[in-house]
Amino acid sequence: MDYNVLAMAAAHVSVSREKILGMATSANLIQARQFWSEYLTEHSRAFNKLGNAMETGPERGWFERLKVTRKKDALLCYLKQARDADEHGCLDITPKSRISLLIRRQSEGPLNITEFSVKGGQINFKYATPDRVTPIIDFKPASLILSDVINGGTTYAVPPTHLGSPISQSVLGFAKLGAEFLDHTIAEARQKFS
Repeated sequence: MDYNVLAMAAAHVSVSREKILGMATSANLIQARQFWSEYLTEHSRAFNKLGNAMETGPERGWFERLKVTRKKDALLCYLKQARDADEHGCLDITPKSRISLLIRRQSEGPLNITEFSVKGGQINFKYATPDRVTPIIDFKPASLILSDVINGGTTYAVPPTHLGSPISQSVLGFAKLGAEFLDHTIAEARQKFS
């Protein structure tokens, strides 16, 4: 096993974790999409470097079995295909959800909105209720959502599981699970072949 190349694989996982942090703290959807794309690239690079570190000997057989796991596991397969589609395709792999705004009463009864405007990102409205109840405003900003990925004419559905366990359907959740898998795999390689 080439320990220098294995260290490079670990470095790519570290960079992928920086991309996860970037997604979590990005100021807008454009930045979040860019961090997701960069995460997918780093995740793929880490896996490829891991393979390069295991080119000969018993390590090669171990890595070949790992490649089978990557093809069969729903999440790992999805991450690979999303990276390939992002890199080589022309379809958006991370659509955004719509912005939603809900103005409602805390209890039963009428809520009459008499004026409503949006200017410069500010939402202004006037309302009337017979009992002067202040309305509840629920605002949900747009966010990245997972969608099926089409790569090479094949559709890869958003996976519901990873290694047999159910997973949450979020971009950040997928990225974290992918990084954890690689961290665990690199640690296993070091332990098994040192």
